[in-house]
Amino acid sequence: MTSMTTPPPSPTLSRDPPQSTNLEQANRELSQEVERRQEVERQLREANELWQTTFDSMPDFISIHDREYRIVKTNKALSNLLERQQTDIVGQKCFTLFHGTCFPWDTCPHRLLLANGQPHSCEVIDPHIGRPLHVSVFPIRKDGEVVGSIHIARDISQQKRLDEERQKNKNLESIAVLCGGLAHDFNNLLTAVSGYLDLAKIEMASARLPDWLDRAKMVTNLAAELTQQLLMFSKGGHPTFTEISVPTLLQQSLGSDKIGFSHISPELRLANDLWPISGDHHQLSTVLQNIFYNAAEAMPNGGRLTIEAVNTPSGDDCPLDKDAVLLRLTDEGTGISPEIIDKVFDPYFTTTAKGAIKGKGLGLALCHAIITKHHGQISIASVKDHGTTVSIYLPATHQTSAC
Repeated sequence: MTSMTTPPPSPTLSRDPPQSTNLEQANRELSQEVERRQEVERQLREANELWQTTFDSMPDFISIHDREYRIVKTNKALSNLLERQQTDIVGQKCFTLFHGTCFPWDTCPHRLLLANGQPHSCEVIDPHIGRPLHVSVFPIRKDGEVVGSIHIARDISQQKRLDEERQKNKNLESIAVLCGGLAHDFNNLLTAVSGYLDLAKIEMASARLPDWLDRAKMVTNLAAELTQQLLMFSKGGHPTFTEISVPTLLQQSLGSDKIGFSHISPELRLANDLWPISGDHHQLSTVLQNIFYNAAEAMPNGGRLTIEAVNTPSGDDCPLDKDAVLLRLTDEGTGISPEIIDKVFDPYFTTTAKGAIKGKGLGLALCHAIITKHHGQISIASVKDHGTTVSIYLPATHQTSAC
């Protein structure tokens, strides 16, 4: 018999996981990584935009400088100050851009910071910039080493003006104390002299004596008027407030019987429906007459004095915090040079020699004191040989602002 052999059993094959499964898993992980990175990039982009928006929203002039004095970043305020695009500023040397020089100043705060690593502050007044700035610099450190600085500059023009105004008021107050004491003593003496002159006029029978006494009386009246001006300039001369029509005030001041400005030609330009103001009629008339005298002195051969009056609503280029009436008086005189215009409100300051109507002494200082006591503002603008403009803002009495 033929023997039959049984074939060996087939070996069992082991199967690996399908390759497609591995690819799917890898794709999922890659997609998740891409999404994660995109989210990180989005967050970084938003954070950078927020930082730049905050940086550009700050009103101070801010820039970042490296150790070589190059500007590496600047905010919008500084770009607007220099009237240049931010991209045009980056990369420039700060001393060339800000001061127009080839080397940094000896007092440059960035230079001092690089020398000792400490913050520095200074006041910079440079015609190349065009305004006074207070500059502070702070170090930027990396691994303990100073690699640059942050510059923060602030416009202090308004602060300077306020400081000058405070100093001016302080000086005026000091003189006002002196004037007040002198005025009271002088007034007492004048009262006694005037009384004795009245008695002498009654009792003496000489034909010429009354005439001379009348002249003496006129002089004492002038001295008494000067005394009243001193009192107005001192703290004792507080105004008595009443409602005043601006056209009436101007016309009565121009039509007063005072001599000295009859050779000038006033031209009134008054807006319709001018608001009334609140003030002391006599004191405000004194202010106007002082300005008339100054215009007359500036135009010895005659000329036109233009007097304008307009309503100025609060916030509409009005320096007061309420509605006001603006009086603007412009002459055609010799003008005031810029070197001395800041001194025109100082007591007894004058640019002219003394004469028949000159040497009024308190002059514009008295005007400044009176307008201040009326809660107003007075300022002067002038161009040498092209006239002077005096602007006076006085609060209106009505309560509703014009639309």
